[in-house]
Amino acid sequence: MRIAVTGAFGYSGRYITERLLQSGHEVITLTNALNRPNPFGAKVTAFPFHFNAPGKLRGTLQDVHALINNIAWSLRHLPVVGVFGDGDYRLQPIYVGDLAQAAAQKVSGNQNEVIEAIGPETFTYTELVAMISRALGVKRPILSVSPSVGYWVCRLIGFWVNDVVITREEIQGLMEGRLCVDAPPLGVTQLTDWIERHRDTLGRRYTSEMSRRVDRLSKYQSN
Repeated sequence: MRIAVTGAFGYSGRYITERLLQSGHEVITLTNALNRPNPFGAKVTAFPFHFNAPGKLRGTLQDVHALINNIAWSLRHLPVVGVFGDGDYRLQPIYVGDLAQAAAQKVSGNQNEVIEAIGPETFTYTELVAMISRALGVKRPILSVSPSVGYWVCRLIGFWVNDVVITREEIQGLMEGRLCVDAPPLGVTQLTDWIERHRDTLGRRYTSEMSRRVDRLSKYQSN
């Protein structure tokens, strides 16, 4: 089967493409970074995709790994870590390999369906930060801050790391619990186990999504 993957050279897209190729599918990619190195060589042909053109299909894969890495970065580099509001809103992070495996399996089906991309563990935001802190062996005070104060602190940090750390809309969605749904988990990998295996490298450098989007030439980096 011939399958088009948007952003096959990016983080989630690369994992999905690897699974599809392993399953014997032909893969093409639609990308706005045609000059970025192709990690698949002649196996994947790249075509331009005009993401800003009206009427075009727009797909988004949430890169939870960047969130986890940058929480770890904050714990390693900042004297305190803040959470928006009470921090009781929930998240269900999924390992990108599980997401890729599920996507590769679903392409062979013949029905349209919405898949909830969630992992097997559920955390409040405060619990997530505390769990990462314990895994890294780094003790930092976790402070509750108002959304507006947290936003402006993140703006200041953004100047330091050259990134838009978080938007007001993302803060609102986070606090409204949009990263948690009542559905069976799609993934099987425990985030706690994954963090334990990667504790020595996690958060050593900040993951800047802005830099990834602006630089269309360099190889797509992950932590």
